[in-house]
Amino acid sequence: MTHLDKQEFYAWAYHDLLANTTRGVLAEYIVARALGIDTKKITRVEWDKHDLEVDGIGVEVKSAAYVQSWHQDQDLSSMISFNIGPAKWWDARTNTYAANAERSADVYVFCLLNGTKRDDINPLDVTQWAFHVLATSILNQKAVTQKTIRLGPLIALGAQQCAWDTLGDVIREKALANREHSLPERRPARPGFDTYTATTTAAGTAAICDAEPADGTVTPGHSNPRKSSANDGAAGP
Repeated sequence: MTHLDKQEFYAWAYHDLLANTTRGVLAEYIVARALGIDTKKITRVEWDKHDLEVDGIGVEVKSAAYVQSWHQDQDLSSMISFNIGPAKWWDARTNTYAANAERSADVYVFCLLNGTKRDDINPLDVTQWAFHVLATSILNQKAVTQKTIRLGPLIALGAQQCAWDTLGDVIREKALANREHSLPERRPARPGFDTYTATTTAAGTAAICDAEPADGTVTPGHSNPRKSSANDGAAGP
């Protein structure tokens, strides 16, 4: 045998959709479909400044779940959290790094997989997910260097919860609000958005569940705490 089967590899490697890394990639796919992205033609980029981009809108996707793939001895429902820290992103299109740690996306989509009984959870059922959408300008104004955020404080910031069938529209609405209300020095420059001059954003102290350096630098080929939402959700074993 000289050629292995791709589908068998997928089944072997990615069968557990509750695993943090796989669940994070699935969340990106779910959001991409909600935005109308042709996922058969436009495939996922492993390393980029944000997870998705459509119509000049940069979208960062974060995921969390009440039930994890590992054995849980305690109720972790109160420990739901998402990574929101600024980072020195790398742009796959230009092969360049940001000069300073910042949030490159216009919108953050926080995806929470509901359910506390493992046998009843189906991550492919979009009705089992709750989506909370927030303009990046709010994070930049209210949580400037904050690394993580719990679900309660996120809702208190005004994140809009919606179902999957309205998610695309809500993302576009929040992107427009981000363009209108962002401080000029914090608004990324992309097609359809005004240009700006970047200013330094000091990174905060790393939270216990964050793995990135204090300055937010990420490097291709190494673990990226921003990409694929792998470090979001309840703390691991």
